[in-house]
Amino acid sequence: MQDPQDKNRIFISYSRQNSAFAHDAVMYFKSRDIDPWFDLEDIPKGREWWREIQKGISAAKAFVFVISRGSLQSMVCNWELAQAIRQSKKIIPVLFEDVFLDTELLREIRGLEWHDPDGSLVQAKQNWETLKNLNFVRYCDNRVLVHSLEEVITATLTDFDFIENHTRYLVRANEWAQKGKRTAFLLTGDEIREAEQWLSGSQGKDPAPSDLHKAYIQESRRAERTRQRRLRSGIGIALTIMVVLLSLGIWQYQLQQEKSDQSLTNERVAESQRLTNLGNAILNDIDGDSQAAILLGIRALTTAYTAEAEALVREALFTMADTRLFIDAPSEVTCLTTSPDGRYLLRCTQGRGIALYDSESGKLAYEFETPEFSISFAQFSNNSQFLALASEYGTNVMIYDLNDITLVGDYSHTNPVSSVAFSPDSGRLTSSDRNFETIVYDIATKKILSTIRGARYALFMPNGQELIDTENGTSFDPVSGWTVETISPNGLGSHTLTSLAMEGTLLAAFGGSEFSSVIQIWDIETKNQTQVIPVPAFETIQDIALSPDGRFVAAATFEQNVRVWNVEAGELVTQFSNHRSPVTKLAFSADAEYVFSADRDGLVWKWKVEDSSEEQNSAGLLAIVTDEIGQVAISPDGQTLATSTTYLGSGGHDYPVSLWNIESETVVNTLAGHTGLITQIQYATSGDVLVTGSSDNTIRVWSTLTGEELSRFDGSGHIALSPDNQHVVIANDETLEVWNWATNHLVTRPQETRDNAGRISGLALSHQGTRVLLNAAFYAYLWDLENMTKIKDFTWFAPSAYDVSYSPNDRQAAMAMNDGTVVIRDADSGNKLTEFTAHPNSTSLLRFSPDGAYIATAGQDGSIRLWDSQNYTEIRRLELDIVSTADLIRRSNNGERAASGIKVNDFAFTPDGSAIISSHADRSLRLWSLNTANIILQACQRITRDFTVSERASFGIRDDNPTCFD
Repeated sequence: MQDPQDKNRIFISYSRQNSAFAHDAVMYFKSRDIDPWFDLEDIPKGREWWREIQKGISAAKAFVFVISRGSLQSMVCNWELAQAIRQSKKIIPVLFEDVFLDTELLREIRGLEWHDPDGSLVQAKQNWETLKNLNFVRYCDNRVLVHSLEEVITATLTDFDFIENHTRYLVRANEWAQKGKRTAFLLTGDEIREAEQWLSGSQGKDPAPSDLHKAYIQESRRAERTRQRRLRSGIGIALTIMVVLLSLGIWQYQLQQEKSDQSLTNERVAESQRLTNLGNAILNDIDGDSQAAILLGIRALTTAYTAEAEALVREALFTMADTRLFIDAPSEVTCLTTSPDGRYLLRCTQGRGIALYDSESGKLAYEFETPEFSISFAQFSNNSQFLALASEYGTNVMIYDLNDITLVGDYSHTNPVSSVAFSPDSGRLTSSDRNFETIVYDIATKKILSTIRGARYALFMPNGQELIDTENGTSFDPVSGWTVETISPNGLGSHTLTSLAMEGTLLAAFGGSEFSSVIQIWDIETKNQTQVIPVPAFETIQDIALSPDGRFVAAATFEQNVRVWNVEAGELVTQFSNHRSPVTKLAFSADAEYVFSADRDGLVWKWKVEDSSEEQNSAGLLAIVTDEIGQVAISPDGQTLATSTTYLGSGGHDYPVSLWNIESETVVNTLAGHTGLITQIQYATSGDVLVTGSSDNTIRVWSTLTGEELSRFDGSGHIALSPDNQHVVIANDETLEVWNWATNHLVTRPQETRDNAGRISGLALSHQGTRVLLNAAFYAYLWDLENMTKIKDFTWFAPSAYDVSYSPNDRQAAMAMNDGTVVIRDADSGNKLTEFTAHPNSTSLLRFSPDGAYIATAGQDGSIRLWDSQNYTEIRRLELDIVSTADLIRRSNNGERAASGIKVNDFAFTPDGSAIISSHADRSLRLWSLNTANIILQACQRITRDFTVSERASFGIRDDNPTCFD
């Protein structure tokens, strides 16, 4: 049988025109127990294919190039061949087509050249010059296929360098023996070392080294040692003195160099921090230039990496995605609306302020006199000429002509006003009060046309001849008050949470009761409900807005979020989470490109409705979901993400696990069945099996391919899959069990697991599957799973542990504590090795990177922090905190930045350790690149300019070097 080490040693480079031959070759190689690298099968979709090709070539013992007209002209084949030449690989050309006499082809390839993905120039002519001088394996047709492939295998497995050295050393040894074994004919210096390496690597090689080979090399080493010993004895004293003097000099030089290097590092860090502070100052300015902030962030990162510089770049990228703080008002915003012509944005505050702003620039256009009560209802007429204002605390209704900002109408109800609405022709205004009094007012004559007992929430129908009572779902005559038609016996929704669009023909409504959980879309002309959009469970809707073109509906929540759905599809489009207080009011821009959102703190944000995927990725956004995501897990191949929700959401009846394709950012499968909160998700190392734990007191094993439930156990504790993917380790409050999930068989259970330790809060299974570490509130114990014996238990009085994890080499176990520290223990003995403070309050989550170089932690402060696993220093901080620093300072008591990071629910490293995917309380999934070069590249791709001359002078940048290099 073929030596296993010879597997995966052949890389095949071929043109797609010769796929049939390549496929036959692969099948034959596999039949000979050789597994070739074949890109049709070996490059996973969604991976960085060029990096995979480079790895395949590096790992190959031989590089097989199928020579044909197609391959000689193929860009990718030439890239691969040039890579093999650069790596000095054994190249075996297989002559599939005789190209030597094809002068037209040879003339054409002289002019073919490309740059590979690494930027290296690849010339087809140069590749051919290398190929044509090598020995070919000829292939004529399928009749000689086996013979040709056997030649390839022979050429691959034959170590020509070994044979050449075998002959060379044998000639030298024979000469030594024939000359009476004189020392002058022995090997010396590096020759001996090379010969010894050749001899040590000869095991299993053919032909094997002879006894003369071995004697010759051994005698060469013995003679070399004798010669070196004599030389050392003659210069020993002098050498000792020289060594002492040299060591002293080197020590002094190294000491000075270390001081110099540290000084230079400190200077670079200080400069990076200076540039970062300048960038943050720009971001905190409402009129600040995001591109300038990004440029400063890139400069800071390339000068010296700091977590603050990275945060600046991420925040600036998010801000650049057409999202910015538009208005900073002094108190809660009570009304927000835009004029149909797109000219104005009206904002009212609880402090009774009323102001018109330019909807493009945000500049104040006009400030109204302070009314008696804060304005609750404001509406522009369809022709944008008039503005109606009223307060839920007052009885007056005011109408302004915006051509000259004059009061042209003023009348009163007997009770506080509850709604106002213009007629489609902008000539009349209807208003209602809490006592069901409805007034219709003529603006031109300044007269009340009718006063009826109609509704608390009235709107004009599109025909302008009838009014609609949204609360009762009926239309009625504006003069007599008689009901004309019942549209919906259950009502359409509360008027305070309705929005009209498309010249009044489309209505969005929410509410009618505190238990409402959907937004209804109505076609007023046809009187039909066209869409029902579920809203997130347990969220309080404060306001809704329908875009003027009827494409989008937005909802503002008490939970500080704004969500936008596509009306036609009923799907969530995007989410905005910049607010740090309940969102109170919403308005779309006239062109439906932007949403204005206001909160209790008086902040008004303007943000783009549909950001491109490039903009989202630049800000680290992977996906926005309707329901808050709890647990996350990434498949071993890095292509699929499994997520769970934190509660029954969007009207559902279970707690599903969603499987996402990470590259396309879409859900490809759903695992449904759990009726309680999912507490854990773990992939098998094979990737085709997933295990979940839930508060419904079941632990389930799923097929990720079919979505089928494969097995189920009772229990609601912590779980782990064994490395062999056959067993599930379950730690409940009272028991530790190991089950074979395929047979549903209990493998083992110890007699005793704890002594009143308290609820188990974490389980970590070693990567070898032999040890398990369990921790409870003030107690932990280490178990040997092979014989189910307790190795050690240990206690502490405070703090308690939240999470526990083994290092990839199983030498250490790390525990996340509720006082913000991380405790490192010896994995074998359980003894405490060290501890460090990771977060200011508590450390809730902890993970080792796949290579063990980093420890990642998440805390209640909303940050994910990366620590060096050797010296435990912080090297990176990931925070989802986009709110203005200036606003945080304004609201904090002591003038320092307040902690406001959005809570991290869970996170996981990608299998290659290059990124972290995290779920957050704002219902977002984030992908954080841990490669600084990638962050800089993303930033450079977004900016459209470099520093101006005046900016360089202003920011203290003394060079003219480009910020981004091509």
